[in-house]
Amino acid sequence: MPGTISAAFLAFGSVAGLAIVPFGPISAKLKGNEPWRSMDAQASMFTLVRAQRFSGLGLASCDVWTNGLRNLEYGTPYDPAVTGGDSAAWQPWSKEDLEMIRSCVRSPCKVKLDPTELGELAASSPDSRYSKYLGILSTRANAYKTTLVRRGYEKAEPPIDAWSKLVEKGAPISEPPPPVELWARKIDYKAGPMKPVHQILDRRYLKQGNEAQLWVRDLYTDHYFDGWGERVYLACDPESKDAFVIQALVLEFDLMRKTDFFSKLARPRMRAAVQELGYRYLDEKADSLKKYVTGQ
Repeated sequence: MPGTISAAFLAFGSVAGLAIVPFGPISAKLKGNEPWRSMDAQASMFTLVRAQRFSGLGLASCDVWTNGLRNLEYGTPYDPAVTGGDSAAWQPWSKEDLEMIRSCVRSPCKVKLDPTELGELAASSPDSRYSKYLGILSTRANAYKTTLVRRGYEKAEPPIDAWSKLVEKGAPISEPPPPVELWARKIDYKAGPMKPVHQILDRRYLKQGNEAQLWVRDLYTDHYFDGWGERVYLACDPESKDAFVIQALVLEFDLMRKTDFFSKLARPRMRAAVQELGYRYLDEKADSLKKYVTGQ
């Protein structure tokens, strides 16, 4: 690795060479341009990390890399005042999606809401629940922009803060820059019985010279995840224009909280599924970044 890339990025946020718990020094795990991945699972919380060195691409400037990170795709900008709470990124809603919203009248509901939101939705007529649901999401998003507080779901408890969890594990202690950027997206891996996931995200970006960072966390996810957060670190060598990229993804997976007999039996399979789809997600983001900088 060229010495011009900062020690902070080589050690994933530690000038002294400390590493992300429990993975160890990230830069030492890389071999050539091959990506390195690993996952740590603790109860319902999963931390997935991916790192890769990108070299020999013949780029003209480090700005190509930092611009690529700035433009990494996370759906479409979300402004509930303009759309009434809906988003083009969520379209089309399937019949199953709409039926889950329509039938949401008591806990546990098939879409994630906190008790107050569920009461509001249940009090509306079945034919108006879709528009009411979008209004609830709009209210949640507007409140977040003011307070930066992420509401919980069934138990009305605040979800995990993935950004703070990563700091606890050794990531740089740095606050994401304002302003809040809200984005909406749909993730649909079409993996067996998995439902598409609709999200509202807070996405922030910071560029410092030839280095850049991206912060992403959810303020709403309708299925599976009580918490979702990401940080991406990029450092570019100004001489070779090679780059070193680290991605960290923290998930709180609700199905791992279930304590019934069959859910406990299914935990190994659920862990394997989170790992498979988490690695796939991180690979797709890295591939998207590479395609942006190479113009392919």
